[in-house]
Amino acid sequence: MGLDHSDILDQGVDQGATVTDLGGNISADPLFVSASDIHLSSSSPCIDSGTCTGAPTTDFEGDPRPTGASCDMGADEFVP
Repeated sequence: MGLDHSDILDQGVDQGATVTDLGGNISADPLFVSASDIHLSSSSPCIDSGTCTGAPTTDFEGDPRPTGASCDMGADEFVP
């Protein structure tokens, strides 16, 4: 499987799956606000680590993308 600009922590890499790194990937805790609140916290490594190429222009709540230097990884765009 080929991945780019993704947080691949716990996505099969540690379980022996083969992942082709197409660039821009990280393997880190995304630092959500809480287990029940999947918004990115202000210290998340996913902020400005994504790519806007092929990404929707808004996140899952309708917040515009990007709000920082680049799009954030995942469904949530951090809004300070």
